[in-house]
Amino acid sequence: MSGLVETDISTLDAFHAAGTPQQQKERMQKEKEYEKDIARAEKQRKAALKKAREEHQVIGAKKAQKAMKREEAPVTKKKKTNRLLTIAKINQYYDRLKHKIRMKKPSITARTTDEQVEEILEAVEKDLGFGQGVGQAGALYVAGLGMLEQLSVIFPLGIKLAGPTASLAQTAVSNKQLWEDTVTEFAIKHSDWFCVGPEKRLLMLTAQLCLSVHDANTSVPMEVKVKTEASTDLKSKAKDL
Repeated sequence: MSGLVETDISTLDAFHAAGTPQQQKERMQKEKEYEKDIARAEKQRKAALKKAREEHQVIGAKKAQKAMKREEAPVTKKKKTNRLLTIAKINQYYDRLKHKIRMKKPSITARTTDEQVEEILEAVEKDLGFGQGVGQAGALYVAGLGMLEQLSVIFPLGIKLAGPTASLAQTAVSNKQLWEDTVTEFAIKHSDWFCVGPEKRLLMLTAQLCLSVHDANTSVPMEVKVKTEASTDLKSKAKDL
């Protein structure tokens, strides 16, 4: 009897929990609305999170741009300074050494890029180096003959190039018209050898000056050599007598 009563009570509770069809329908609608509210809130949360991330990225990008600008500012300033110095060098070359530059002075405007300005400077320096190098080819030739003359004295091989009657270097200087064109032609053909910068040209000029002073202080004039040898021969003959 008690089991039957319990069964009836549980069935009645289930019936009341289920409710009438209208109540079930209302309850289902409420559940759907609740699920929609949850989905809407989740969607809003995701949208807010996405917006926050985008704002964070924008802020980070702006900070990065500011940092890049701060880093690029010294570089840009340095490039501008280098450009001005390069243009100043070109102007100085044409103001002071225009007679030695064969190429026409180019026009440099705001549209001229930094690379073009550097190329102009390089072309001007090469032009100067070529002209100066070819111009010094004759002096180098005479200096080489002078060294050969000195070597013939230090290492005598039966060839007298340093006197007593004539000197190889002095003979070359006296007959410059015989070899000048050929040496110039050689220098033009091998312009890469003679196209040197001002540093090497200055060293070569210094070396030439040193050799000239050395020759002036150590060499004996040809007339003195001839007289000395003649007197020596006379003395030796007198002793023989």
